[in-house]
Amino acid sequence: MPDLELPVAEVPLGGSDYPFVDPSDDIVPLWRDAYLAYEDRACQLQRPFHVYWLYGFGSIVAPPPPGVPAPTHIFDILIVDDDGVEVFDSTAASSFELADWGADLQIIEWKTATAVARVVRRRTEASNAPVTNFPDNISPDNGELDERIVFKLPPRVNSLTIGLTTVGPDKSPILESGYNVDLTAVTPTLVDGGRFTTELEISAAPGGGIGRFPGCEDPDIVLRRVNGQIADSNGNLLLDTAQDSGEGGSGGGCYHIVVPTVITSEIPREATVVPATLEVRNDCGPCCDCLDYINTYRGIRRTWERLRDLGIQAEDDRDRHSSNIIRWNEQKNCRELNPTRIVTIPFCPCVVGVGCSWCNLGPSCELDVELRITCTWFDRDGQEVTDTDADTVCDTTLLGGTQPYALGGSWPVYRVFLDSVEPQQNANVAFRLEFPGCQSGDAVEILLEVYTGGSFRGGRTLVTPLLTDCAC
Repeated sequence: MPDLELPVAEVPLGGSDYPFVDPSDDIVPLWRDAYLAYEDRACQLQRPFHVYWLYGFGSIVAPPPPGVPAPTHIFDILIVDDDGVEVFDSTAASSFELADWGADLQIIEWKTATAVARVVRRRTEASNAPVTNFPDNISPDNGELDERIVFKLPPRVNSLTIGLTTVGPDKSPILESGYNVDLTAVTPTLVDGGRFTTELEISAAPGGGIGRFPGCEDPDIVLRRVNGQIADSNGNLLLDTAQDSGEGGSGGGCYHIVVPTVITSEIPREATVVPATLEVRNDCGPCCDCLDYINTYRGIRRTWERLRDLGIQAEDDRDRHSSNIIRWNEQKNCRELNPTRIVTIPFCPCVVGVGCSWCNLGPSCELDVELRITCTWFDRDGQEVTDTDADTVCDTTLLGGTQPYALGGSWPVYRVFLDSVEPQQNANVAFRLEFPGCQSGDAVEILLEVYTGGSFRGGRTLVTPLLTDCAC
């Protein structure tokens, strides 16, 4: 925990409410600064924190609020989280200290096993303080603490357990070099404003630390069995290397047993036999012949080729997917800019099939939808033909491609009324217009206007020539 000698420091531009946030009048003049470091390993406490109860900060005797503990110090506080869960209870503190700070301030510190809280209080009220007397038991209407004074402690080692021995936070462990291990304290490079750290170098080497572990001397080795076979009655073992070395070998006799020697002098060259030692050597050929290696290579290459083909296919799929995204976005932008569509098909003689559509590109359902279709007949000179019997071919059309529907209105303005159109759905209508007595070069202009709830939502115009020459 931080030491009392480094208590608190008023935050620049903290404001008159600091260390609270919009505090009530029953607490705002009492504290000049505060600090809370707490532990929450399960991450269950919800910020912001609140002061629920203060004791000893006023002189007027008042009853305590319900549910608070009995005071154990001349000053006590109870801090809870935003859900009312206890965060810090100073009555359970194992350490309580006071320190004067200047002429009119006093630092109060409480410490528990997992938290520390400090408060800077007024010892004498300033002349501009809004309230002059306070009760000794206060449960403020709003005691929300500023986030700048609250610090969540990082996870720490609280105890060490070795065998049946546990060293807790009330006792400092002592680390010493043991058998074959050296412990060396390393002076860390501290960063201004950073945390104090301790570095320890652990080096393990035979004979290090306080030396080798007792009883590690090499024992006398006695050969009693070889491959499960014991010696004869004279204590001798017969080692025969003349047998076949097995499948894949080069045949019997590739293993040899020799008595090893050690050169003791180069000039004159002398050697000494290593006592009680036999050395097994072999000149056996490879376990696999060339065909095995060839087959293995071919199998690896086939696997590589399949993986290569998969990689090529994956790259093609990636590029195709990227192209689809670009194409879909282009179509999306195009359709958002053009939610209305008109399609016309001229039939001979003097008949035009008309299809109109509007897509609801919005996020919500549109009500009271009207498709208003205005038709204008022009002659070959571009003049409007007003004296006409043009009209729909029959009384019904198709709505949405399947449902019979009677168009509203009459030439030259027709209307389609829909109760609603769901998001991302189309309102469609198809019908035929007949133009009796049309002449070569005549044309019809179709204007589609869309209204929802009486408001204009967009429109589109299309001009289509009329067919008069019906010769095949």
